[in-house]
Amino acid sequence: TVLAGFCLVLGPILYLLGWRAMRRRWMIAGMPTSKARSVAMGLAELRGKAKPLGPQARPSPIRGVPSVWHRVVVREHKKQGKNEHTRTLFDREVREPFILEDDTGRVAVLPAGAEIRGVTLTDMRISHGTGLPDDVQKFCDLNGVPVRTLSMWSGVHYTLKEEAVIADADIYLLGEAAPGRESVADGRRRSVANRLKAWLKDPAKKAEVDTNKDGIIQQDEWDAAQSRAQEEVLMEGMGAKEEGPAPMPPVAIRRPAMGFFLISSGTEKEA
Repeated sequence: TVLAGFCLVLGPILYLLGWRAMRRRWMIAGMPTSKARSVAMGLAELRGKAKPLGPQARPSPIRGVPSVWHRVVVREHKKQGKNEHTRTLFDREVREPFILEDDTGRVAVLPAGAEIRGVTLTDMRISHGTGLPDDVQKFCDLNGVPVRTLSMWSGVHYTLKEEAVIADADIYLLGEAAPGRESVADGRRRSVANRLKAWLKDPAKKAEVDTNKDGIIQQDEWDAAQSRAQEEVLMEGMGAKEEGPAPMPPVAIRRPAMGFFLISSGTEKEA
């Protein structure tokens, strides 16, 4: 009776998990790969190289590998009689926007809500007498993981895992393509509108716009002011220095409202 009840509960759960896994597999296999330059808005699949959004990639916490995403998890396992109790001592993830670049261009990746599968950089079981590499020992000391006090009689051991999406390595994405930032033309229009509003609030500038000094901005005066503002914005844009990080690409890959969002190191086959 107990076994039958267990099967009645577990059976539907396993069926739903299996169906979900098959559906994801079919979606990955059947989705055509888009290029960064021509990706259409909506659900899209892309492949390329992972690039940092800023001037350089962050190093992973233990191995120091340049990466656009990383996560480190340390768990304590304590054996008491026939049972083993597990608790998480450390779980830290860096999840920030980055760039996917292929042979046609670049798209931004907004990883919030994504299922991320990186490369395993460190995967260790640490018990009494385990010889630790210097970088692992330094990480444990800095983050309060008490590996130095392990006793062979305590029944305690630790597991440590470090994963990362490595910068400049192959990456596979399945998510929703959406506008990532305003176009250059949109930005200029907004700058012109803001400039005109500022002129109207400044009495001296407003007097310059009102060329016939009748206290009313006529249509021809407004048209002349718009032309002047457009010219100033254009000249400032042409004279701007290229400083700081590269601007956000015009298309971003994000989590869809429905469906799943996958970021995976490696190839589509590996995903």
